[in-house]
Amino acid sequence: MWGVSKLIAILALAVLVRKTNQQLKDPEFMKTYEGYRAACTKEVGLEEAYVIKVWSEKHFPNDDKLKCYFKCTSMKLGVMDETGDIIDDNLRKVAAQFNDDETKTEIVTECGAIKGSNLCETAFTLMACIRSAQLD
Repeated sequence: MWGVSKLIAILALAVLVRKTNQQLKDPEFMKTYEGYRAACTKEVGLEEAYVIKVWSEKHFPNDDKLKCYFKCTSMKLGVMDETGDIIDDNLRKVAAQFNDDETKTEIVTECGAIKGSNLCETAFTLMACIRSAQLD
């Protein structure tokens, strides 16, 4: 049964990656992010399929490992520094990946001011904000 579940997760990942790549202006960004995702899931002890599911289902559970996964990717993407400050220029670069000008503006203005109680919480809240902006 594990083999079937793994196959389904891989197929879902392929569909999500293709769909996401179609929405991005620069498909190279997604390739870079995929490398960060692999490194960060390994670093915090999460399965990539879980992270993909969370993002695609648009539901961010209160999970400390997930929060620290987002910290890891945010720092690798350069949108957050080691003190938890959001780096506006880098957030703009990430936001520029989305085709809709209104979405880009919303991400920078609404998500750039986020500050959590710690680095993991800040990154988690930032990613939830970005995901929410994509859905509007």
